[in-house]
Amino acid sequence: MKRKRDNLRELHLPEIDRGLEMLGDIEEGCKDLDKEVHEAFLASKEAQLIYTIPGIGEVTAIALVAELCPIERFANVERLCSYAGLVPTNHQTAETSYQGHLKSDANQLVRWLLIEASWVHRRETKRSDVSLTAKRVARRRGKQKGNIAGAHKLLKIVYAVLKRGAPYTPGRPGSGEPTAKP
Repeated sequence: MKRKRDNLRELHLPEIDRGLEMLGDIEEGCKDLDKEVHEAFLASKEAQLIYTIPGIGEVTAIALVAELCPIERFANVERLCSYAGLVPTNHQTAETSYQGHLKSDANQLVRWLLIEASWVHRRETKRSDVSLTAKRVARRRGKQKGNIAGAHKLLKIVYAVLKRGAPYTPGRPGSGEPTAKP
Protein backbone atom coordinates (compact mmCIF):
# COMPACT_ATOMS: atom_id res chain seq x y z
CA MET A 1 0.00 0.00 0.00
CA LYS A 2 2.82 2.39 0.89
CA ARG A 3 4.61 1.55 -2.37
CA LYS A 4 1.50 2.41 -4.39
CA ARG A 5 1.17 5.73 -2.62
CA ASP A 6 4.84 6.48 -3.28
CA ASN A 7 4.27 5.68 -6.96
CA LEU A 8 1.38 8.17 -6.99
CA ARG A 9 3.55 10.85 -5.32
CA GLU A 10 6.15 10.42 -8.08
CA LEU A 11 3.60 11.78 -10.56
CA HIS A 12 3.96 15.22 -8.89
CA LEU A 13 0.35 16.19 -9.47
CA PRO A 14 -0.96 18.68 -6.87
CA GLU A 15 -4.44 17.09 -6.79
CA ILE A 16 -3.01 13.65 -6.01
CA ASP A 17 -0.59 15.05 -3.41
CA ARG A 18 -3.46 16.88 -1.68
CA GLY A 19 -5.61 13.75 -1.78
CA LEU A 20 -2.83 11.62 -0.28
CA GLU A 21 -2.31 14.17 2.51
CA MET A 22 -6.03 14.13 3.29
CA LEU A 23 -6.01 10.34 3.30
CA GLY A 24 -3.15 10.36 5.80
CA ASP A 25 -5.06 12.81 8.05
CA ILE A 26 -8.16 10.60 7.91
CA GLU A 27 -6.12 7.53 8.82
CA GLU A 28 -4.64 9.35 11.83
CA GLY A 29 -8.12 10.37 12.99
CA CYS A 30 -9.32 6.79 12.58
CA LYS A 31 -6.51 5.51 14.80
CA ASP A 32 -7.72 7.76 17.62
CA LEU A 33 -11.31 6.64 17.12
CA ASP A 34 -10.30 2.98 17.05
CA LYS A 35 -8.50 3.45 20.36
CA GLU A 36 -11.57 5.10 21.93
CA VAL A 37 -13.85 2.34 20.61
CA HIS A 38 -11.56 -0.30 22.07
CA GLU A 39 -11.52 1.48 25.45
CA ALA A 40 -15.34 1.66 25.43
CA PHE A 41 -15.44 -2.03 24.56
CA LEU A 42 -13.16 -2.94 27.47
CA ALA A 43 -15.34 -0.88 29.84
CA SER A 44 -18.57 -2.69 28.87
CA LYS A 45 -19.21 -6.17 30.25
CA GLU A 46 -22.26 -6.57 27.98
CA ALA A 47 -20.26 -5.70 24.86
CA GLN A 48 -17.65 -8.31 25.80
CA LEU A 49 -20.40 -10.92 26.19
CA ILE A 50 -21.91 -10.12 22.78
CA TYR A 51 -18.42 -10.16 21.24
CA THR A 52 -18.20 -13.89 22.02
CA ILE A 53 -20.81 -14.54 19.29
CA PRO A 54 -19.13 -15.26 15.93
CA GLY A 55 -19.66 -12.47 13.42
CA ILE A 56 -19.94 -9.67 15.96
CA GLY A 57 -16.95 -7.38 16.36
CA GLU A 58 -16.13 -4.68 18.89
CA VAL A 59 -17.93 -1.84 17.10
CA THR A 60 -21.06 -3.91 16.49
CA ALA A 61 -21.05 -5.12 20.10
CA ILE A 62 -20.80 -1.58 21.47
CA ALA A 63 -23.53 -0.31 19.16
CA LEU A 64 -25.86 -3.19 20.11
CA VAL A 65 -25.26 -2.57 23.81
CA ALA A 66 -26.00 1.14 23.35
CA GLU A 67 -29.27 0.38 21.57
CA LEU A 68 -30.50 -2.69 23.48
CA CYS A 69 -29.36 -2.40 27.07
CA PRO A 70 -30.69 -2.71 29.65
CA ILE A 71 -32.10 -5.88 28.11
CA GLU A 72 -34.67 -6.18 30.91
CA ARG A 73 -36.76 -3.48 29.24
CA PHE A 74 -37.86 -6.12 26.71
CA ALA A 75 -40.45 -8.49 28.20
CA ASN A 76 -39.43 -11.31 25.86
CA VAL A 77 -37.36 -12.03 22.77
CA GLU A 78 -40.26 -11.42 20.39
CA ARG A 79 -40.66 -7.87 21.70
CA LEU A 80 -36.98 -7.33 21.04
CA CYS A 81 -37.32 -8.72 17.51
CA SER A 82 -40.24 -6.38 16.92
CA TYR A 83 -38.18 -3.44 18.22
CA ALA A 84 -35.42 -4.35 15.76
CA GLY A 85 -37.90 -4.67 12.90
CA LEU A 86 -37.03 -8.28 12.15
CA VAL A 87 -40.65 -9.46 12.18
CA PRO A 88 -43.26 -9.01 9.44
CA THR A 89 -46.24 -6.71 9.70
CA ASN A 90 -49.52 -8.51 10.32
CA HIS A 91 -52.82 -7.58 8.64
CA GLN A 92 -55.80 -9.41 10.06
CA THR A 93 -59.52 -9.52 9.48
CA ALA A 94 -62.03 -11.85 11.07
CA GLU A 95 -61.09 -14.90 9.01
CA THR A 96 -57.85 -14.13 7.23
CA SER A 97 -54.38 -13.18 8.29
CA TYR A 98 -51.70 -11.77 6.02
CA GLN A 99 -48.06 -11.24 6.93
CA GLY A 100 -46.51 -8.39 4.98
CA HIS A 101 -43.16 -6.68 4.74
CA LEU A 102 -40.81 -6.06 7.67
CA LYS A 103 -41.90 -3.44 10.16
CA SER A 104 -40.88 0.02 9.06
CA ASP A 105 -41.32 1.74 12.44
CA ALA A 106 -38.38 -0.04 14.02
CA ASN A 107 -34.81 0.65 15.03
CA GLN A 108 -33.11 0.71 11.63
CA LEU A 109 -29.59 0.75 13.09
CA VAL A 110 -30.11 -2.45 15.06
CA ARG A 111 -31.66 -4.16 12.04
CA TRP A 112 -28.78 -3.12 9.79
CA LEU A 113 -26.13 -4.18 12.33
CA LEU A 114 -27.71 -7.61 12.75
CA ILE A 115 -28.10 -8.17 9.01
CA GLU A 116 -24.43 -7.34 8.43
CA ALA A 117 -23.35 -9.46 11.42
CA SER A 118 -25.46 -12.32 10.10
CA TRP A 119 -23.50 -12.37 6.83
CA VAL A 120 -20.21 -12.50 8.74
CA HIS A 121 -21.54 -15.13 11.16
CA ARG A 122 -22.62 -17.32 8.26
CA ARG A 123 -19.17 -17.03 6.68
CA GLU A 124 -17.35 -17.88 9.92
CA THR A 125 -19.58 -20.71 11.18
CA LYS A 126 -21.09 -22.75 8.39
CA ARG A 127 -22.92 -25.26 10.63
CA SER A 128 -24.41 -22.89 13.21
CA ASP A 129 -28.15 -22.60 13.71
CA VAL A 130 -28.04 -19.08 12.25
CA SER A 131 -26.35 -20.36 9.09
CA LEU A 132 -28.62 -23.35 8.70
CA THR A 133 -31.78 -21.28 9.19
CA ALA A 134 -30.61 -18.63 6.74
CA LYS A 135 -29.69 -21.25 4.11
CA ARG A 136 -32.99 -23.07 4.52
CA VAL A 137 -35.05 -19.88 4.10
CA ALA A 138 -32.80 -18.67 1.26
CA ARG A 139 -33.45 -21.84 -0.73
CA ARG A 140 -37.20 -21.31 -0.51
CA ARG A 141 -37.56 -17.53 -0.55
CA GLY A 142 -34.32 -15.94 -1.75
CA LYS A 143 -30.98 -14.81 -0.41
CA GLN A 144 -32.18 -11.54 1.17
CA LYS A 145 -35.05 -13.13 3.07
CA GLY A 146 -32.71 -15.89 4.18
CA ASN A 147 -30.37 -13.33 5.65
CA ILE A 148 -33.25 -11.61 7.45
CA ALA A 149 -34.11 -14.99 8.99
CA GLY A 150 -30.46 -15.39 9.99
CA ALA A 151 -30.43 -11.91 11.56
CA HIS A 152 -33.61 -12.78 13.47
CA LYS A 153 -31.97 -15.93 14.83
CA LEU A 154 -28.79 -14.00 15.67
CA LEU A 155 -30.83 -11.45 17.63
CA LYS A 156 -32.34 -14.28 19.65
CA ILE A 157 -28.81 -15.43 20.51
CA VAL A 158 -27.82 -11.88 21.51
CA TYR A 159 -30.90 -11.73 23.76
CA ALA A 160 -30.06 -15.08 25.38
CA VAL A 161 -26.43 -14.08 26.00
CA LEU A 162 -27.43 -10.77 27.58
CA LYS A 163 -30.23 -12.32 29.66
CA ARG A 164 -27.98 -15.12 30.98
CA GLY A 165 -25.03 -12.81 31.49
CA ALA A 166 -22.75 -15.58 30.24
CA PRO A 167 -20.61 -15.81 27.10
CA TYR A 168 -21.87 -17.53 24.00
CA THR A 169 -21.12 -21.25 23.99
CA PRO A 170 -21.83 -23.24 20.83
CA GLY A 171 -23.72 -26.46 21.42
CA ARG A 172 -25.38 -25.31 24.62
CA PRO A 173 -29.18 -25.75 24.58
CA GLY A 174 -30.75 -22.34 23.99
CA SER A 175 -27.57 -20.94 22.47
CA GLY A 176 -28.85 -21.25 18.93
CA GLU A 177 -26.40 -23.96 18.00
CA PRO A 178 -27.22 -27.57 17.17
CA THR A 179 -26.27 -29.82 20.08
CA ALA A 180 -25.45 -32.80 17.87
CA LYS A 181 -24.02 -32.95 14.38
CA PRO A 182 -26.70 -33.87 11.82
